[in-house]
Amino acid sequence: MLRAAVDAGWRAQGLEIASSAVETLRKQGFEVNESFLEDANYPDSSFDVILASGVIEHVHNPDSFLAACFRFLRPGGLLYITTPNALGSSVRLLGLRWTAVAPNDHVHLFSVSGLTTLLRSHGFQIERIAAEGANPLELLHALRKRGETSGFDRVGSAVRLNETFSSSRPRLLIKGLINRLLSATRLGDELKIY
Repeated sequence: MLRAAVDAGWRAQGLEIASSAVETLRKQGFEVNESFLEDANYPDSSFDVILASGVIEHVHNPDSFLAACFRFLRPGGLLYITTPNALGSSVRLLGLRWTAVAPNDHVHLFSVSGLTTLLRSHGFQIERIAAEGANPLELLHALRKRGETSGFDRVGSAVRLNETFSSSRPRLLIKGLINRLLSATRLGDELKIY
């Protein structure tokens, strides 16, 4: 995301808690702070956009995280969050066997209404919310393994599936239709909030 932002002409900064990732990104020439957001020493109203993709489900105190996001955003700025959907199709079909239900890793799972309420309580206005994506490979794996999903690479298989559906115009159209249907029914496995 840093590369995409810089290539688009933005001045981009990263924030990461893993020292090895910070070191790797700095070697690539990126400006990266090693800290939790709540502990970062950014001045108030520092950023036009904050991207928290796959972050909030890992945060132990989402209230302090969102308060920091609000404080660091300029008035009219954009917070973009992605996170697993606690009421998406996979959790409805697999229950606690869904690989996103990972208490040692994902300490919070949010529904559309839960995350909307939390964001509004911190002063955010919801511009757009979508519930997109599903991983039929995980469901097929669970069926073949009699409901067992441990050891299944949810993220890697989702990336490969996305690459397949993004490889041609007809597949992109199919992906778009599926995502619109999932979002309209709020059954997509990933929430995307602006």
